[in-house]
Amino acid sequence: MEFDEERVALYETILDELSPPDGEAVSSAHFEKELELENAYQAIEDLIRLGELEIVNTNCGHVRVRLQKPVPSSTPSTRLEDFSENTVWLAYIVSGSSPRQRRAQRLFQNFEVGEEHLANISHTDSLAQVPGLEDVWCEEVKGLSTEYAILRKEYVFEQADDPWP
Repeated sequence: MEFDEERVALYETILDELSPPDGEAVSSAHFEKELELENAYQAIEDLIRLGELEIVNTNCGHVRVRLQKPVPSSTPSTRLEDFSENTVWLAYIVSGSSPRQRRAQRLFQNFEVGEEHLANISHTDSLAQVPGLEDVWCEEVKGLSTEYAILRKEYVFEQADDPWP
């Protein structure tokens, strides 16, 4: 994944279009056709790999995506206003060819242990923070196929939590 200024701006445009989160899925066609964003599909795939978006449905060559997790909102209907509790670091390796293909997913209480885990299983040197995304770190895994080591802060939902207002 290349994190040049153009790609980061594309990430921000896509994420802004999906915020504030309401749980509604948006088609990738919306970004390509209605917003006329070039390379929108590749940016959406990157955001799926990085864990920012989740696929809700696929049809006719397009995917419907939504934010993978809600963000704190000022609206009174949002029950999850503070994500500082119940957060962990999610470490995983994701395929460069298929954004949904993950392996070695583990949860860790702190960043350093998650980074060490990824270094041990993927021979990564040091993760770099993804520009424009808070609490997401990435490095390309050296090997025969293209893979990425991802370490991101993740909210762990409890049974009573309603992620979508």
